[in-house]
Amino acid sequence: MDTGDVLNQQVEKAIEEHWPKIQKVFHEKVGSTVWAGAKDEKVMKDLFIIVYKQLPFPVRLIVKQDIFVKYCFEHRDRFI
Repeated sequence: MDTGDVLNQQVEKAIEEHWPKIQKVFHEKVGSTVWAGAKDEKVMKDLFIIVYKQLPFPVRLIVKQDIFVKYCFEHRDRFI
C-alpha cells in the first residue's frame, strides 16, 4: 500500500469519525438552503466550504478543504 492510499484512508476515517458533527453543522448552518441549491454545484460547493470552516481544528489539520469538498460531493446524498 503506498503513502497516498494510507493518507486517503486516514482522511476518510477522520471524516467518518466526525460525520455526526458534520451533519449537525450542515443542517444547523445551511439546512434550509440545501433544498434550493441541491442541484447547483456552485451553491453546494459554497455550502460544503461553510461546513468545513465549522469543523473542529484537529479535523481541519488532517482533512484539507478541497479534499473535504470532494468527499462531500461524492456523498452528497447523505446530507439531503
